[in-house]
This record gives sequence, structure tokens and C-alpha cells, in this order.
Amino acid sequence: RRHVDAQGMRPAIETVFGTMLEAPIRQQVLLMTAEEDRVAVVSEGHAVTLDGVPYDNMYHFLFELRDGRIAAVWEFNDTEHATAVLRRGRDGGLGLPDPSVDGSG
Repeated sequence: RRHVDAQGMRPAIETVFGTMLEAPIRQQVLLMTAEEDRVAVVSEGHAVTLDGVPYDNMYHFLFELRDGRIAAVWEFNDTEHATAVLRRGRDGGLGLPDPSVDGSG
């Protein structure tokens, strides 16, 4: 597992929203529950890539609240689906570079 903080995720999010999708991901909330200082949300995210491929992913968000404000957010999603849609096509399709491949082999 890898944890990426907000500053680490910002460039990837900007790349996806700015250069890969027709519009930002639309979240449809399916379930929500609150307990103490936490709110859990299950949602479906929907978008379309610039070349017409649907991006339909499941998400779980856990919000931690402090003094009436969001203090922390955890996001979980189907990373296999995200990889299949957003990193597809090494031979010319849309896709983020795969950080595990250094190009030397």
C-alpha cells in the first residue's frame, strides 16, 4: 500500500481533470452515514475520457471533522478500473505514465 498526501495527489488530479476527461468526475452518492466526528460516503463516479471511453468507478470517502470543518479525507476506489481506463494504450492512447516502468527495458 502507498499513501499519497493531498500535495502528492494534486498533479495527478490536475492532469486527469485538465487533459484526460471531458469534464470533472460527477459523484453520485449511494450511501452516507455519520458517527461521532466521521462521515462515510459510498459513491459512484462518472466521467468520459476525451476519446469517448467511459470512466465509471466506485468510491468510498471517509471524512474526519474537527471544529465543524473537514480535517482529513480518506479516499478508496477501484484502482484496477482507474488504471485500465486512465493508463491504457502505451502505443498512443490516453494514459498517465506508469511510474513503475523506467523505460530502460
